[in-house]
Amino acid sequence: MAENSALCEKVKNAVVAGLKDDPQAAESVGPLILQIVTLELKQPGATTRAVLVDCCLGAMRGLVLIEKDLPAGAVAILKALAHLVQERSGDPMKTMSYAVEGLAYIASVVQPDALHAIATRLEAEIMGTGQEFSSFVEKQRKGG
Repeated sequence: MAENSALCEKVKNAVVAGLKDDPQAAESVGPLILQIVTLELKQPGATTRAVLVDCCLGAMRGLVLIEKDLPAGAVAILKALAHLVQERSGDPMKTMSYAVEGLAYIASVVQPDALHAIATRLEAEIMGTGQEFSSFVEKQRKGG
C-alpha cells in the first residue's frame, strides 16, 4: 500500500532534507508531518487513511535514513497529529489508528529490537498505541 507511494517518498525526502542537521530531529518531525498532512488532506480525492499511512511511513523512513531516534520520532508524530485527528469528522480512534498503521510499516526496514523500542515508548507516552503498533507489525509480518 504505502510502501512505494509518491506521497510516502515526498515525506521521506522532506524529513531528510529538513531535519538531517537538526539535533532535535526526532522532536521536530512532529510539526513537519502535521504541516504536510494538513496540506495533503485538502487535496482533491485525498483520503484520511491514505494520507496518514503514507505520511507516517515516509516520516519514519526519513528518520531511519538520517539515523535519528525512531521511538521519540514516532511519539512526536502521533502527538502532533492528535489535535488534527480530534478535528476530523468521524471516529478519532480509528483515525489515529491509521497513523499508527503507517508507523508500523517501518517494520520492513528496521530490526526487531528497534520495533520493540518503538512499541515500548509509544505505550509509555500514549496508552494503547504501543500495543496497536505491535499488532500492526505482526499483521504486516503475516502478509496482511
